[in-house]
Amino acid sequence: MNSQITLLLLSGVLLLPVCQAFAQSEFDAPILIEADGEYIDTGSVGGHTGPCLVDLDKDGLRDIVVGSYDGKFRYYRNIGDDQAPKYTFAGHLQSEGEDAEVRIYCCIGSSPYFVDLNGDGALDMLSGSYSPSLIWFFPGMTQEDGPLQMGPKRGLIDQDGKKIQSKLPATWPVTVDWDSDGDLDLVFGTGHDGILVRINVGTKEEPIFDAKQIIVQEVDENGSRNASVPRGHAAVNVGDWDRDGLFDLIVGDYSGAVYWFRNKGSKTEPVFAPAQVLIPQTIERGSGSGIPQIAGETPTRGIRSQICVTDYDQDGWLDILVGDYSNYLYFDVKPDATEQQRAEFLRLARKTYEIQLDLSFAMDDYLSQMRNDFQGSDEDFWKHSEQYELKWHKHPDQLKQKEQISRLHEQKQRFLVGQFGNVHQEKHGYLWLYRRNPAEAKSASSQLAASPHLISRAPIAQGTQPPGMEAKSSDIVKWDVHATAKRTERGVTVDCDVQAHIDLGYHIGAIHPDSKFAIPTKIKVHLPPAFQPKPLALPETIQTMTTMGMQNAYEGSPIFKHSFRATDADLPTSIPVEVSISYLACTETDCLTIQEKTIRVDVAIPQVAP
Repeated sequence: MNSQITLLLLSGVLLLPVCQAFAQSEFDAPILIEADGEYIDTGSVGGHTGPCLVDLDKDGLRDIVVGSYDGKFRYYRNIGDDQAPKYTFAGHLQSEGEDAEVRIYCCIGSSPYFVDLNGDGALDMLSGSYSPSLIWFFPGMTQEDGPLQMGPKRGLIDQDGKKIQSKLPATWPVTVDWDSDGDLDLVFGTGHDGILVRINVGTKEEPIFDAKQIIVQEVDENGSRNASVPRGHAAVNVGDWDRDGLFDLIVGDYSGAVYWFRNKGSKTEPVFAPAQVLIPQTIERGSGSGIPQIAGETPTRGIRSQICVTDYDQDGWLDILVGDYSNYLYFDVKPDATEQQRAEFLRLARKTYEIQLDLSFAMDDYLSQMRNDFQGSDEDFWKHSEQYELKWHKHPDQLKQKEQISRLHEQKQRFLVGQFGNVHQEKHGYLWLYRRNPAEAKSASSQLAASPHLISRAPIAQGTQPPGMEAKSSDIVKWDVHATAKRTERGVTVDCDVQAHIDLGYHIGAIHPDSKFAIPTKIKVHLPPAFQPKPLALPETIQTMTTMGMQNAYEGSPIFKHSFRATDADLPTSIPVEVSISYLACTETDCLTIQEKTIRVDVAIPQVAP
């Protein structure tokens, strides 16, 4: 057993399932894909690697294109051969002479998928996006040689001219001949809407997608239900996994897992068995941010799997390329530490992490219970929330766990460089190859196909969303505007308080975020030209766990205080105040959609100074 696997086995419950996957012998140990002598990594732009293997320059060798959190597409050209590929970074894919790009601001990466969708002989590119969760089409230009050039992007529409998208954020598109009629149909995974299909009611050369949307079902002896993965983020791909002549659905998941929906129907009527685990999850709960790692060691696979199902080594068995996202804490361990000492440090560090998760969830449950018991409005509750938090921090269970954390910190310290091990947090988006072992793949696939209940979850009933996603963004945050005017000998001052009321468990971005990946809250107050703004008084932010790690944000009922002054004495008796607001409501693991709203109030202007 190699040292990396040993560390994983000794590190605790969070990463143990990764090793169990190898015990099934479906895959060889995963390989990190490199380019130019370094791991492919989109961490500098927020991670969330979305891979695709494709011969982009028509030289007979398959290249790699990866999407990422910035919505762009990185091209890694294969300068080796298909048996021993060697990749070099060759820039970003271009659309009309500029970097091709889709809109993403949370939780996923762009998802390149190449297919000749319009039958003109040139590869086109599809990609999902976050919100609005459109499916973008980049038409490929006919090429003789050299990298693929693409025309202007457009969102795919259906036969009624309506945009094809998911109701809830995030899409991942692929194509397959769903009904075996000789043309390509559209299949796309979603954040929390399951897996959806639009049938091509046009032709192979001129696809027209049905206005009717099919929700993919999974079927067992208990009936049918919407096909879904346990934690959402259904990054779907297609392939004949068990080589029975029918396409299957292989789907990435928020937790880092990859699932297989086996097609047990026919070529004209696909029917899917419930999801089977191909690659286990890397986290069981929480957002995955802040999991401790040892700096300089081989990376650990992250979460939010985006996948490409392909016969990478051309041995006749499909393999899986898995792109990920991680935002881990890295510690400098003493250079002379033994393998056992490193493993012991990871065990202690991850035990600390688990207790901290327990405390976080317990506090959320405590505050939720306090809110349920509170007789009054949300605003009144938040005015008293500090006293509830103080009570929680003095709770005997809380104090006991904090003492345990303190002892764990002391035990960890003997392995670290410096007082805290020079701890730092890093985002990454690596690319992993899960290569199937041909000698065992047939047996493993047969065993999985015969085991209908390898995952345990509560199915999502048709027409519903997972818990916590039922409400619309506009319901999560409510806004009030209160404006008053006063006149003095120096002129007229208008004070305008803009207050947000944010549901428990949610936050909105800071006006001045401390991360380039954050979506800021924007508030603009418009008064007649005679009024000049004074410095804005902002509420305090809190550091909270977000989809991209710890960031400053607002919770509760923050008040944004605006003030304006006019020296012109000749003002009307009333003036309009218009407030434009843009914000994004998120939990620790999900964001909803960006909301924009305008509130208008009229303010009476005193004509005489008191």
